[in-house]
Amino acid sequence: MKTLISILLTAALAFAGGHAATVYTMEIETDGDCDSAFVTTLGREYFTGANGYEVE
Repeated sequence: MKTLISILLTAALAFAGGHAATVYTMEIETDGDCDSAFVTTLGREYFTGANGYEVE
């Protein structure tokens, strides 16, 4: 039982750490109409349209 709790706690801490790192480094720049945005996080840049899908 201790092993299972240890595994679950480690997974939860890894998820929380990754989430915190992503949110802390996230920058969102919208255009004037706010129908698309450049999202930069962890050194990667994405262009996202109004519907939330990534535009290539």
